[in-house]
Amino acid sequence: MQLFGWGLVLLIASLYVLPRVLPSVAKPAYWISCVMIGVGLVTMIGQGLIEKV
Repeated sequence: MQLFGWGLVLLIASLYVLPRVLPSVAKPAYWISCVMIGVGLVTMIGQGLIEKV
C-alpha cells in the first residue's frame, strides 16, 4: 500500500505541475504522462498483489 500511496502522490503532483511547466505542449504531454503514470500504477499494484500471493 505504501507504493500505491507514492504513486498517487506522483500522479497528483504531475497533473498539477506539468501543465504549468510545459504550457506549450501541455495537452499531448499531459495525456502521455497520464497514460504513463496509469500504466506505472497498474504495474506497481500488480507487482504488490503478486508478492502478497
